[in-house]
Amino acid sequence: ETTNHEIAPTFSLQDSDGATVSIESIVSKRKYTVLLFYRGYFWGICQQQLVDIKTHYRSFAELDTQIVAVSTDKTIDARKMSSKINGRFPILSDENGEIARLYQTFNLLKDNLSTPSVFILRSDLSIQWKHVAKTTYDRPSADDILKQLREFSDIHWTQSSILFW
Repeated sequence: ETTNHEIAPTFSLQDSDGATVSIESIVSKRKYTVLLFYRGYFWGICQQQLVDIKTHYRSFAELDTQIVAVSTDKTIDARKMSSKINGRFPILSDENGEIARLYQTFNLLKDNLSTPSVFILRSDLSIQWKHVAKTTYDRPSADDILKQLREFSDIHWTQSSILFW
């Protein structure tokens, strides 16, 4: 769903290598950031989703978009996920679910895990689009997310063209 550009909560978490990373430092690098909350390393569907995202990584980069994945896994399990999918994007550990709570994605399925969710953030931390799952299998594919990003790019291009004329 599109949003009215509310500002995303700021946070810092450990990545799969144990380094502390802030969302502010991440979003400042690209026009868009896809913030993806997944349930955890032990869920095959989560692994599949992250592999799907990794497979389309170049398409995201072409749209000046980066990916960040977050789960309530411990750092060691975030490291296992990073190794398993061999992704080129950070996988962050939100072991206590604090960030999932800030983004209102924690325990929505009554299982004390992050609910599968995707937020598209602009570089100013405004939320451009979001999808919060209603079931464990309710997840947008990489193609679905790319479609949203392309629509934003088309809108931006059209607005820029109008201003130019």
